[in-house]
Amino acid sequence: MSEGVAYPLPARVSRRSLAALRSALPRGRTLPEETWNTRHRVLLGLLFLHAVGLTVFGLAHGYDLVHAIGHGGPVAAIGGLALLVGRRRRVAAALVSLGLITSSALLVHIWDGVIEGHFHFFVMIMVLSLYEDWFPFLLAAAYVVVHHGLTGALDPGGVYNHSDAIAHPWKWAAIHGLFVTGAGIASIAAWRLNEALRAETREAYSRAYE
Repeated sequence: MSEGVAYPLPARVSRRSLAALRSALPRGRTLPEETWNTRHRVLLGLLFLHAVGLTVFGLAHGYDLVHAIGHGGPVAAIGGLALLVGRRRRVAAALVSLGLITSSALLVHIWDGVIEGHFHFFVMIMVLSLYEDWFPFLLAAAYVVVHHGLTGALDPGGVYNHSDAIAHPWKWAAIHGLFVTGAGIASIAAWRLNEALRAETREAYSRAYE
């Protein structure tokens, strides 16, 4: 027997599985500052565009001006907070994540729960992976499930437009959560490849200048 602690076989297998999972998943928070700043500016701009777009979309769907501004205003306020936190990257990214996923929820609400509105959630999940940071990414994914279940139970007509989902909001929250997970896995795979490519590039430069 080798020296040291001898772990039982199931424990050794479990430790190896966890190590393999860690190596397969991206680390997160590895973007160079300049790259992160560029992406953040784009996503912040997208958030403010949603604030305007939701207001216009509300007006087009028959809401009065005050009510329509009530849709876009909170999104703009979240964007303003993201600007105020400045260089606190994780907080700023979390706020943009919250704002963009809230935009998805408001779009579905304004559109009376039509299924096409829900596609916006999937797009936002993939867009938010550009931060390459686990916290804002998982925050957005959790928001989708809680929104579809909790809001679906409190105001089913504002989230869904078919009878089974209105009767069983948590069931359909889980179904939508599965599709969001699929979009998330695709995003995570691209994110992991980006991290690997940056690491290889750094190693190549290091070898070249040794």
